[in-house]
Amino acid sequence: MNDLTQDNRITDCLHWRPKDFALLQSRITTSESRAAELQIRENNLRLIAGCFEQHGIPCWLQGKTLQGVIQEGCLPVDDHDDDLGTPAEFYGTFCQQLYPDLKPHGFQVIRQEPDMISLLRDGRYVDICFFSERNGLSGYGSKWFPVAHFQKLENIEFAGNVFKVPTNAETLLTVMYPPERQVLARSRDQRRRGPLKKIKRKIKNLRRRMKELLLTKTVVRPLSYEEFLALKIEADNSINWVLRQPHLDILTDGGRWRTVGSIIDYLKGEDRLAQIRQHGVVETPTAKPFAEPLNLNEIFWKKGNNFFFYCVFYGFRMGVIPYERANQYIGEGRQPMLYSASYYEALKIMSEDDIRALLAQAPLLCEAGAVVHGKHRVCAMMGRILSGQAYLPFQIKEQVRRF
Repeated sequence: MNDLTQDNRITDCLHWRPKDFALLQSRITTSESRAAELQIRENNLRLIAGCFEQHGIPCWLQGKTLQGVIQEGCLPVDDHDDDLGTPAEFYGTFCQQLYPDLKPHGFQVIRQEPDMISLLRDGRYVDICFFSERNGLSGYGSKWFPVAHFQKLENIEFAGNVFKVPTNAETLLTVMYPPERQVLARSRDQRRRGPLKKIKRKIKNLRRRMKELLLTKTVVRPLSYEEFLALKIEADNSINWVLRQPHLDILTDGGRWRTVGSIIDYLKGEDRLAQIRQHGVVETPTAKPFAEPLNLNEIFWKKGNNFFFYCVFYGFRMGVIPYERANQYIGEGRQPMLYSASYYEALKIMSEDDIRALLAQAPLLCEAGAVVHGKHRVCAMMGRILSGQAYLPFQIKEQVRRF
């Protein structure tokens, strides 16, 4: 983190990792409605560009977003993000003034770098690219273009709104995305370098893995009741707050309560568990098989909110079908409807000995104080505690230093 980023650090940035962006991109490819996705993207651009305009700061369509609007009159359907450009001198102003104005509209910073800030809203994100000038060029990172295109901006009407674009945008796009002959030459160079880069990456990963093996070891130990209450149901920066939002929101009051202890306190107050069961649950329709993989299928995760809540409400049950076998159950036309209230009510309640055996053979996987694998068991244990029964210790798998 350089001085510019440190001085203007956004404290609630989620700091997404590459795998989070990859998961979001995979989720987008399974989206049920492209029209709805495009509407969200257009609204995101409108809100952000409008905020820049209110503050008197230049802002323009950039990258593939610019290309789609200029050449096709619409946003690229297969693009997983949208791009806006602005002068780097306004980096601090964006962090200190614009972002606070955008947060009430539902925007959340998921990445902050010296020349780029990424904003997420309604499952889609926009990259704000901060352009500097040097040697007659304007750009950021490894992307630099003739500065003349950015000294004066032009208007373009798109999606019922007026946006700014660089001067002579058509010419600029030939620089950003060269003609086929140049692309082919570049592809040949990349193919020559490709195998060497893969080998270097594999060696780097092998060294990292060897270092981890030498310095750390895996241990399995009991999780105390106090530690269990302190666990977060999901890491604050987890992409699952987007991918599985309805199922997490119903447990956490829209993300307000995130530790196991605070969720238990929330659910036990004012007969809330029963009230949510009666008035708040929307059962995911499971009459037809879903497109695989289910963990990224938006229809599977966004059409209801019962997956985690029913684990709390019905507790530990025998023979619950795991997600990887869900389509088999559905395809065979079995009843009751999978993961419905009737489904759980038809399953036998696990005895205390059964629960102890399950917890012993399937340790929780946690990272930085948050549950990574075993969330349904954690929810079932919360239900057990809410019903007045004693906590039964989980086993937790951890990486600890050898020395």
